[in-house]
Amino acid sequence: MKTFQIRYLVVNKAIPVQTAQADRIGQSIRLIILTSLLMLAGCTSLTYNVNHYQDGKTLGKGKVETRVALGVGRTFESTVESSRTNFEVETIQTETLVANTFGRYGVSPNLDVGADAFLSFEGTGVRVFVKVGLTDSLSKWGVSLMPVIGYAQGTSSEGTTAFNGREEREKTSSSGFAFELAVPISYQASSEFAIHFGPKVYYYSYKVSSSISSSGGPDPFSESRSLRRSYFSPGFSLGVRFDTINPEVTVVLVEKKLVPYLGVAVRLRPSFF
Repeated sequence: MKTFQIRYLVVNKAIPVQTAQADRIGQSIRLIILTSLLMLAGCTSLTYNVNHYQDGKTLGKGKVETRVALGVGRTFESTVESSRTNFEVETIQTETLVANTFGRYGVSPNLDVGADAFLSFEGTGVRVFVKVGLTDSLSKWGVSLMPVIGYAQGTSSEGTTAFNGREEREKTSSSGFAFELAVPISYQASSEFAIHFGPKVYYYSYKVSSSISSSGGPDPFSESRSLRRSYFSPGFSLGVRFDTINPEVTVVLVEKKLVPYLGVAVRLRPSFF
C-alpha cells in the first residue's frame, strides 16, 4: 500500500509540470508563427535629375562655366511590406521639384568635363559627365556626345511594432545608379541666343533595401533584404539659351507614357576666366 501511494504522488506531481512545459512550448510556437506573419510597412522615395541644359558646343580649353537650375525630376516611390517570411515592394513613378548646381571645365578645344549635384524633398544625388565636341568650334552648328554617370540616395523610414511583449523594428531605404547618354545639337543664332535639342537615353538601376529585427521574444532575429530593378527610357530635349537664362524641356518615355520634365538654368559665371 505504501508503494502504491508513493507512485501515485509522483505521478500526480509529474502531470502538471509536463502540462506547463507543453503550454509554454505551444505559446512560443504560436508567437513565432504569428510574428513571422506580422507585416511591417515602410516607404522610401528617390529622385533623379533629368535635364542637362547643354548645347552642342564645348567651352574651349581653360574656360569654365557654372550654373544653378530649378526643375522637375523623375521620382521613384516605393512601399515595402516585410516580415520574416515575406518581402514585397510596390513602386510608382512620379515627378518632384529638384534644384541643382553644376559646372564644367574645358580640358581641350573639343573636350569638357563636368559635374552637378541635385537636391529634392525625395533625396540627393550627383552626376559626372564628359562632353566631346564633334564639330568645328567656328561653326554655328554644334554637335557633341555626352556620357553621364550618376548616383542618388533616397529617403528612409523606420517603424516599430509591439506584439505580446515582442518588438519588431523595420528600416527601409533606397539608392540607385544612373547611366545616361545625350547627343546635344545646337544652332548659335547670335552671341546671346541659341537653340539646342537632341536625343537622350537613360538607364536607372534602382535598389530598395529593408532590414527587419526583433527582440523581447523567444526567437530574436535580424535580417536584411534588398530588391534591385532596372529602368530604360529614351528621351528628347529642347531648350533655348538667352545669354544667361536657359529654359529646357526633356520628354521621356515612362511606362509607355511621354512625360515632360521642365527646368530653367541660370549661368552664374561667364564661360571664361
